[in-house]
Amino acid sequence: MRILKWYAPTDQQEITDIALHYVFEAEPGAKEYTIFASENPDFVKAETVHVLQKDVCDNVYYLPEDDELLKAGKWYVKAIVNQSQNYNEATSDSVEFEVSKAKLVPSVSAVK
Repeated sequence: MRILKWYAPTDQQEITDIALHYVFEAEPGAKEYTIFASENPDFVKAETVHVLQKDVCDNVYYLPEDDELLKAGKWYVKAIVNQSQNYNEATSDSVEFEVSKAKLVPSVSAVK
């Protein structure tokens, strides 16, 4: 089984919930991936997102929807290939990172 390189978030990174995005190496011929995010390294009760790979790219990029943003705390993430034209199995190593809640400060400026 091939190990996919994980690029973002990086291991031990601190990131805000609204800046969270996932980037990992694509498997040639893969059509669908599952991203697992969990508060424990065993991925028990992991949150999952299915990502379709529409174009041939070197990497898979995924920006979570608002309802997929993670709550503050320590998280672990990994990805696996679900469907591949080549029937190759591939997975990433897990990455540990810290999520904090972004403080949104409204900005008002007067037009003169």
